Amino acid sequence: QILSKGRSRIPLYKDGDRKMIVGYILVKNLVNMDPLLETPMRNLNIRRLPNVAAETNLFRMLKHFKKGQSINIDIIKIFFADDII
Repeated sequence: QILSKGRSRIPLYKDGDRKMIVGYILVKNLVNMDPLLETPMRNLNIRRLPNVAAETNLFRMLKHFKKGQSINIDIIKIFFADDII
């Protein structure tokens, strides 16, 4: 089922909340796994996403990508005490 979607990465969410991305796993790491073994998630190589604030300058983010450490990034909204009602 995963291979039929044509994706190379599967996002992992905290408690199933699609707004809380924990990281992702590469599909190619799952291809040789036996589904009958029911390997726990903690035994997989979970790749973390770098977080940047939504206000981050795009050129600064581009520099991060040029380093080659990640091709994905998680953009987050930072809340300040004044934002909370």
